[in-house]
Amino acid sequence: MRAARILAAAVLTGAALGGTAPAALAEEPTEATRDAGEQSEGTGSHAPHDLRVTPQRVYQGGKVTVTVRGENCRHGQGHVESRAFPRTALNALRTEGAAYAAPSVHRDISPGPYAITVSCRGRSVTGAPFTVIHGHGPEGGEGGSVEGVSTLQTAVGAALVAAAVGGSVYLTRRHSDGGSA
Repeated sequence: MRAARILAAAVLTGAALGGTAPAALAEEPTEATRDAGEQSEGTGSHAPHDLRVTPQRVYQGGKVTVTVRGENCRHGQGHVESRAFPRTALNALRTEGAAYAAPSVHRDISPGPYAITVSCRGRSVTGAPFTVIHGHGPEGGEGGSVEGVSTLQTAVGAALVAAAVGGSVYLTRRHSDGGSA
């Protein structure tokens, strides 16, 4: 019984700490994303197709997620580019023949519509227009990780984890010794 409680506490701690994976890496594109406008070179399942970008409207300096399908892109072999952001390498998705990139839009880019071009092994597709809007938006998401973590923040975090583990062990032992929690 005691081992089961300790195991349950360890599993819950692992779930709490491991559940913070970036959603962009875990989810497939939704229907809210937009299909590509036109293919420029090549057709068929080998050429890049089903180009999507999310969000459709992004602030200057914001991030977009670009997804594409096609056998030539299946291992993330290729890149995305636009006048709105620098050339960015593709990364493979779990889905066969799909890849993604998450480029940051230039902070000083003019507001307006922009197209994206994806190239994989010599074949490309242009489309998936998105709109850059004026302003820089809130410092959310990865904003805290940009400056790094201070020594004080690390110490406080370590103390909180140690207190949680110590409290769990204390309560588990107290309860198994016949005391009441």
